[in-house]
Amino acid sequence: MQRVFGTTIAMAVSAIWISQPVMAQQTGAPAAPPASDAATASVDSSSQITEVVVTAQKRGQKLSEVPLSITALTAEAMEDQGVKGIDDIARLTPGLNFQTANSLGTTDISIRGVQSLVGTPTTGVYLDEVPIQGLSLAGLASNTYPKVFDLDRVEVLRGPQGTLFGAGAEGGVVRFIPTPPSLTTSSGVVSSELAFTDGGAPSYEFGGAVGGPIVDGVLGYRASLWGREDGGYVSRVDPSTGEVIDKNSNSAHTQIGQLAFLAAPVHGLTIAPSIFFQLSDTHDKSFTWENSSLSPYQALPRFQSESKIRQPQSDKFYLPSLSVQYDMDSMYLKSITSYFHRDNQRTDDYSYFETASYSGGKYINLPGAPNNVIANQLSTGQRDWNQELRLGSNPGDKSPLTWVGGMFFQHTSRTYDQAVAQNFDTLSNALFGAPAVAVFGEAPLGPGGIYSYLEHGVFDVQQTALFGQADYKLSKALTATVGLRVARTSFSFTDHQDGPDGPGAPTDFSGSNTETPVTPKFALKYDLAPGEMVYASASKGYRIGGANENLGSETACKGDLANLNLSNNPTTYGSDSVWSYEVGSKNRFLNNRVSLDASAFWINWNNIQGNVFLPTCALSYTTDFGKAVSRGFDLQTSARIGGNFTLSGSVGYTDARYSRTTLDSAGGVLAKSGDEIGTPPWQGSVGVLYHFNLDSEAYAFVRFDAQFASSYDRTGSAGVIGYDPTVRVAPATQTASLRGGYELNRWKFALFVNNLFNSKTSLLRAHDNTATTEGYTNLTYRPLTIGADAEYRF
Repeated sequence: MQRVFGTTIAMAVSAIWISQPVMAQQTGAPAAPPASDAATASVDSSSQITEVVVTAQKRGQKLSEVPLSITALTAEAMEDQGVKGIDDIARLTPGLNFQTANSLGTTDISIRGVQSLVGTPTTGVYLDEVPIQGLSLAGLASNTYPKVFDLDRVEVLRGPQGTLFGAGAEGGVVRFIPTPPSLTTSSGVVSSELAFTDGGAPSYEFGGAVGGPIVDGVLGYRASLWGREDGGYVSRVDPSTGEVIDKNSNSAHTQIGQLAFLAAPVHGLTIAPSIFFQLSDTHDKSFTWENSSLSPYQALPRFQSESKIRQPQSDKFYLPSLSVQYDMDSMYLKSITSYFHRDNQRTDDYSYFETASYSGGKYINLPGAPNNVIANQLSTGQRDWNQELRLGSNPGDKSPLTWVGGMFFQHTSRTYDQAVAQNFDTLSNALFGAPAVAVFGEAPLGPGGIYSYLEHGVFDVQQTALFGQADYKLSKALTATVGLRVARTSFSFTDHQDGPDGPGAPTDFSGSNTETPVTPKFALKYDLAPGEMVYASASKGYRIGGANENLGSETACKGDLANLNLSNNPTTYGSDSVWSYEVGSKNRFLNNRVSLDASAFWINWNNIQGNVFLPTCALSYTTDFGKAVSRGFDLQTSARIGGNFTLSGSVGYTDARYSRTTLDSAGGVLAKSGDEIGTPPWQGSVGVLYHFNLDSEAYAFVRFDAQFASSYDRTGSAGVIGYDPTVRVAPATQTASLRGGYELNRWKFALFVNNLFNSKTSLLRAHDNTATTEGYTNLTYRPLTIGADAEYRF
């Protein structure tokens, strides 16, 4: 359905999310704090909107003074709105889209419509100042995201941030910033939660954090540990009888911890070592089955699955880092060294998919293999070394010039291991009347011949960059910004494949690509009054190119390539890039009781990295094709009314569409001009808080929150390769929550209801196997959940 972008640019609203008055929060900076990097969220007890300090430009600034479109969610705001993870953050943030992209459970994050499952991510994900996003590996692997506990804030930077954050920040950046140690003030928190889901198992969590000075003014620490069990609500049933095999099978367990120190051994010098870890284990996937005709048992209740095997996933990472800063009179020097270590293992049920791929796209129960179970075992590893060294001016310097510059180095190694385990001879005999070696030219691999396909890949990415940005006050009110980043990036891979279900013989591939991207930025800001401004900017973002495996050597792919008039696929693909043009304003009214921020944008996306699928061999290669335009606006607001009410809201509009029709070499349509890129055009949220004093030491509160996202197209329109009318249109979604409680001295108690109206809207509808119109997997919200939590701060 064609949607037309309005000609009027709506100017309005952003806000600092708040919920009720609390005591001011201290940063715990050293005796001579590095003001350039200091950041915290302070909350006062007045009826005014609270200001937040962010580090979106590599230095501490009030949010209202930064000429960027930013959402800053403080720790208290996330607690009051029940935020647990990235999916909750996305529902509260205009322009940020987080979704499950396919039936394997691969997730995708995008900002302002710059969305892709191919190559490196288009959105930067940072834990404090360290990038942790990884390669998508043909849509089979996803990013990991820190859970929300003992975080100081989350910053979402909309629009390309290529100058200061480099590759992967093409659409924007999401930053998770932990609570820092203090050298002067001791503090801590203990929290717990118990919740019950309609038709599911209970959920519960417990966590604690403590910190303060070890040697007053010289050495401080912060330590935290948190665990959560999310009870399942989807049951796996026997596909033949409908008998429940594993009740509430999609439970999940998460544990996170952090230990950080801050030392100020001499005046001006701070040393901050830290380590952060997160362990996540999911017992089974949360997909349900719809309209199943894959077995005699077809009338499945909504929250049941016919997967033949359990599909667990384990994701673990740890991140040690060392930050050293020396603060001088007019400038500072900072070094950030880190190592990101992540391992992910998961199992996918290929029982229906694999059989369907050899039987015309439809699953059939084979007489010779009635219970054939096929497990795809996937393991990925990520090892990132990062080093950033930067020099910048301190805000205390009275010069009209503020600047920051530095060097960044990263080496990423990503490993990929896939094994398809099944009785392949049984399947081959049932389908073709002969064992695998006679049909495919190779016998199954491994002990007992249990593997039909094995793959081991190593992907290396290296980038070295010089960057700088300068802000110069042309007058008391007018500031000009110029920035530039020049990088040298390289990508290489080696890939080994074997097995009768693959190349039919041991086969090795390799490839490499090198580029020198340049990403400038220009901006003008005009201050209308303290905390109020208008601004305009133009900035460039990019993500690096890569290399493809040589599919021309695979017998099964030769026919597909010939249909495209190719003897082999391209061995490399280049980076794609965006130019973004943005105007915005930030305003405070009525003695700072109302905040209104807004921005409007136009993004040109060129040489989009896309996948060309080869249907016979079920493999694909990446190439540069297509152009797109994304345009829209985002608005946020917050208002204190009468001292007891706080109203907050946001709305974002993103019209992201291909702007050029792109054909493959045989004339097939890869992308059609005017088709959506696959992100909801409209997103919005509203929150209403009422709080009142019970006495001088206690107050009570009630809060209602609701979010919505409009319908959008998941696939291209008719005539585009991959078009599927049965899954194309994603429905609009709405969800709401209610929360109430009271705070007494250091204690806080609350009751809550999540998914208040028990919405079961489909968040994803996809085929379980490649070409069939029978059998769909669905993903929806967790059903209505009622719970209580308690917190003690000291």
